[in-house]
Amino acid sequence: MGRIVLSGTEFKSLTDFFQAPKEGAHIKWREFSDSVDQVFTKKGLEKSVDIVLDDARTQSFYGKKDPSSNDGDLVVALQERFKSLIVRERLDAKSFF
Repeated sequence: MGRIVLSGTEFKSLTDFFQAPKEGAHIKWREFSDSVDQVFTKKGLEKSVDIVLDDARTQSFYGKKDPSSNDGDLVVALQERFKSLIVRERLDAKSFF
């Protein structure tokens, strides 16, 4: 099972969204589970194999910011260091990609 670390605010948002109408700290577990599963598959796919699926590629924009110019410089420097290491150690990095 994957462990996802949530802040208190994120956890509260999830529990508020999936709050069950019962008294107490109950959530709509089936609805929550189905929502998570939608990221990976379509419900009932095994029963209807002719269902058209969405594009399998996913994108995440959560907390995404444009890189600063400093970040760009760091990436270029890292690439150069990596190239230097590959040449110096005579590694076959291409076969891994």
